[in-house]
Amino acid sequence: MNVEHITKHPEAIPTLARWHFDQWAHLYPDDTLESFTEDLRESLQGEAVPSTWVLVDERGVWGSASVIEQDMTTNQELGPWLASVYVHSDLRGQRLGQLLVKTVMEESAKAGLKELYLFTPGQEYFYQTLGWQTLKHEPYQGQDVAIMRVDLI
Repeated sequence: MNVEHITKHPEAIPTLARWHFDQWAHLYPDDTLESFTEDLRESLQGEAVPSTWVLVDERGVWGSASVIEQDMTTNQELGPWLASVYVHSDLRGQRLGQLLVKTVMEESAKAGLKELYLFTPGQEYFYQTLGWQTLKHEPYQGQDVAIMRVDLI
């Protein structure tokens, strides 16, 4: 299993957009499948922000993680954000999420980013094991979420 930039796998965008939409649309009530797709297409520009990394093997794409400028309607002063960390249900529990997040952190540091933020409604411990620190908890779109940060330098 490898982690590669989405510019090598643009054909995966419709599949990833569907997975992301199905998983997180409740957190983005104004967004559509088309807007999720467009957000992924923005990563094809090859910039550090936005960027998307995909989990791939010879069978296809199995997950992704992105770096985006803003991920919440609150906390606008924070950014950039790690977002859309997703591993297909068939492959969960194999530390592939760790591989994705660590790769994105390393590539973001190489690109000159000093820190990343994220919010999660249920995976706080997972990110803490990767060096992320909880800044605060707050209600967001009907869920209690942890706002977290990691220093990349």
